[in-house]
Amino acid sequence: MPIFESSEVTRRKLHELRKHNVCAICGGWLNRFQGESGKLFVACAEWPRSHHEGIVRSYEEKERTIEARRSSR
Repeated sequence: MPIFESSEVTRRKLHELRKHNVCAICGGWLNRFQGESGKLFVACAEWPRSHHEGIVRSYEEKERTIEARRSSR
């Protein structure tokens, strides 16, 4: 399900989610869209055609985090 703007999820947080995550189904980039209610939401950049739901952390992002942990030992 796309992540919608709310009182807890600000536009800034949506921007950060978009930068550091990818689509859970195709691994593609995320983008911000405006829903019928006027609120923004984050979903797969192909959402208008595919309606992919869900986001996950980018694998490269996790890999860098693990390497950073190892190098700090």
